[in-house]
Amino acid sequence: MSKFRVARDPKCPSCSLGKLEFLNLRESRRTKIICGSNSIQVYPSSQVSLKFENLRALNIEGVDIISITPHTLSVRINGYEVTLFNDGRAIISSLSDEEIALKIYENLISKIRSGERSEC
Repeated sequence: MSKFRVARDPKCPSCSLGKLEFLNLRESRRTKIICGSNSIQVYPSSQVSLKFENLRALNIEGVDIISITPHTLSVRINGYEVTLFNDGRAIISSLSDEEIALKIYENLISKIRSGERSEC
């Protein structure tokens, strides 16, 4: 594993001030910019439990599967790399626009659910 330095945002409550209490709060917003990484985390609108083991066999149009583990699915969709967790959270890399991140997330979840239904 390689390490790299990330510039700390002086306004970030976690990076610069060490305040972590927000980790225990339920976010009312569905997206959060991840400080220093040019990535956005998206939260599901309701509780989700995803199973990835059957997705490898699915051919989901517009979704290139990078890797699958029991806990994560990494894909490329619309030119963005997305890591989707089995609790429904996702991290979308190389993106700083929260509205676009939410659209990519909703599109991916929709494609996964459509693929699961057509498999039945």
